Amino acid sequence: MTSHKQNEAWKEADAIEGHNCKPSRGNRRKAPFYKVLQGMPIAVDAFRYGTIPRVTAYFLTHAHSDHYTNLASNWKSGPIYCSEETANLIIHMLAVPRKWLHPLPMDTPTEIPNTGGVTVTLIEANHCPGSCLFFFEGRQTINAGDSALKSQFVGSSRIFRYLHCGDFRASPQHILHPAVQGKYIDHIYLDTTYLDPKYTFPPQPLVISACAELARRVVAGQVVGIPDANRKRDSTMDAWMVLPITAGGKEQQAPVGRVLVIVGTYSIGKERIVKAIAQALQTKIYCDTRKAAILRCQSDSELHALLTSDPIEGGVHLLPLSMISSDRLKSYVQRFKGMFSRAVGFRPTGWTYTSPSGSYLSPSIPTIISRGQSRLFSYADLKPMQKSTYTIQIFGVPYSEHSSFFELTCFAMSSEWGKIIATVNIGSEHSRDRMAKWIERWESEKKRTKLSIIQPRAADYW
Repeated sequence: MTSHKQNEAWKEADAIEGHNCKPSRGNRRKAPFYKVLQGMPIAVDAFRYGTIPRVTAYFLTHAHSDHYTNLASNWKSGPIYCSEETANLIIHMLAVPRKWLHPLPMDTPTEIPNTGGVTVTLIEANHCPGSCLFFFEGRQTINAGDSALKSQFVGSSRIFRYLHCGDFRASPQHILHPAVQGKYIDHIYLDTTYLDPKYTFPPQPLVISACAELARRVVAGQVVGIPDANRKRDSTMDAWMVLPITAGGKEQQAPVGRVLVIVGTYSIGKERIVKAIAQALQTKIYCDTRKAAILRCQSDSELHALLTSDPIEGGVHLLPLSMISSDRLKSYVQRFKGMFSRAVGFRPTGWTYTSPSGSYLSPSIPTIISRGQSRLFSYADLKPMQKSTYTIQIFGVPYSEHSSFFELTCFAMSSEWGKIIATVNIGSEHSRDRMAKWIERWESEKKRTKLSIIQPRAADYW
């Protein structure tokens, strides 16, 4: 797809989505070009558009509602391909008949029926349980979908490769995957949730470890920070800390009752933080029966072994993210009639992160990479939020299961691609243009440096 054709495709998509805002009764919403693979009868995360013309295979990247919108028990538009965990979740949550769901093996090229020989490899997306990237390889055999723009390569012998990222947290493991490594990718359908340099939150594994260590220290009654000597202790957010007591020249620890650790989660997602904290505390995880049923759809035997239906046995409780506020946690803890003396709440979301004041928001690509690779994170970087007290402490955790801007840059700089097609924040021409400028800068820097890969700091992060 040339730049001119891509611009035309976006203009058409704007027109389609504008028309979709007021669809006439009985008319199907039309699918924009980025929902149907060019030249292939394959749609990805396109259930809101119903039966799409000439599409014979529908793919679902993961079981988050914005990706399966309109998928329901009355689905009959065609086979749905996804991971085993996603299939289990969709059957459990939406009662979609199992006959429509075709779970595929991970990391194994599989030919998809009725697609003209297209193969797909599922790659762990590093997002929520069951989420995956789809790596498609095959010829263009049909102009499927609603777009009026047609591919000139339909019917040719050329092999095309498309990588659909759905939602993902980019990792070196993605570009080093055997199915992808060293291959030229014609189109990358990219999760551009945080394609903005102000979103440079720390590496996911470091944040998970920091949460587990902070929880361990608080529960053990250890010092977890240094108070601001210029403020009165009762007027600073450092007042929640368990501080050493000087007695006879010796440091002692303040007495600590039983501490309840509460983690805010989505219906699906954030499980890695929960599991790490529970393992660090050697305790069980409590949640309500609805959440437990969703967790048991996942193929994580370690997590399953940690679950309990007894809220007193569980030293870690799971609540919806919206519940992690001082007033709501206070009411929640009161339900247990003094069984817990204090509560520590973790609120993990990428929106927690704010860039430091004075940050330069149009850095060069080398600066983005060097800054990102020097970024560290530990339990000491987790600070209590406003209204935290010694009894109810809340921590905003800069944790997302979407790629940071730095990770998107490393991913793009370490892959060989023809076009990157944004899939998030694409509702306005201004937003698309802003992201396109960064994609152009990645492309230009790749040509200038001829780097094949940004060397990672660890196997699972740059």
